[in-house]
Amino acid sequence: MVPGRSQYRRHRADGEMVVKKVFRISNSALKNIKTYREEWETTGYVSTKNFLDETSAHLLYTLLSKKIPEYWWFRSFKIDEEDNMIDEKINMKLVQKDKSVKALTDNLLLKCQEAFSRHVYCFSFDSAHAHKTGCPCLLCEYKQFINSGEFKEFVQAVTNTRPKLNDIHFKATRYQSGQFLAPHTDEHHGFTAAIHHMTQNWLPSYGGNLQILSNDSKKVKKTVVPEFNTLTFLDLKNARYCHGVTHVAPFVKRSRYALTYWLNKEESKNESG
Repeated sequence: MVPGRSQYRRHRADGEMVVKKVFRISNSALKNIKTYREEWETTGYVSTKNFLDETSAHLLYTLLSKKIPEYWWFRSFKIDEEDNMIDEKINMKLVQKDKSVKALTDNLLLKCQEAFSRHVYCFSFDSAHAHKTGCPCLLCEYKQFINSGEFKEFVQAVTNTRPKLNDIHFKATRYQSGQFLAPHTDEHHGFTAAIHHMTQNWLPSYGGNLQILSNDSKKVKKTVVPEFNTLTFLDLKNARYCHGVTHVAPFVKRSRYALTYWLNKEESKNESG
């Protein structure tokens, strides 16, 4: 059986596949669109709480925290510094099975943390990506959802930007003790960044908080605690804020989960010539 396979797929008597909606936007999120739009237009960022309905959110959290097999996760390390470049992805199944690989990842994390202390762009976190078209797992169902007309209409209502369908770069992320993402901009990824936080009962003192900063990354505009089922949008083209994820504290034994994706603007006829 496929890990995290959708419970909503069934077959009719004639054998044809019928797929019900797995993920639904909550009524509260839809009711508060006007408020979200006003905040977006004022600040260039907005967090929509309780984005998915309760059933959808529970399915997604269970997938991320319990159902995804460890071999789907890759531990990433990056240091963007001349003469000290590191860009590694290591499958977490190997980290679990091989002590030498575990020692390597521990050493790479220390190198990234040292680079961070010198204000170098760097990071370490785990990521998992969607699979081939037609895959029945819930991670791929979520990718279909964020490429749906329903989600497209919600994004447009909040941000006044109409995203392209089937053009959304997407990954699941997991941050554990010591992991972080240094301040950066994602302007090259698209017009809008979206971070869907999916960790239950996370405390600010655990770290792993999303920070929205000034363009020079010296002032904190807003700290977003990764509250369960909260979807945050960031304007990448107009406001161009720096943002990053603070270090998860060393005493934290839990994982911080999120779905991260970037939205490209659908060109109008005038824009496309």
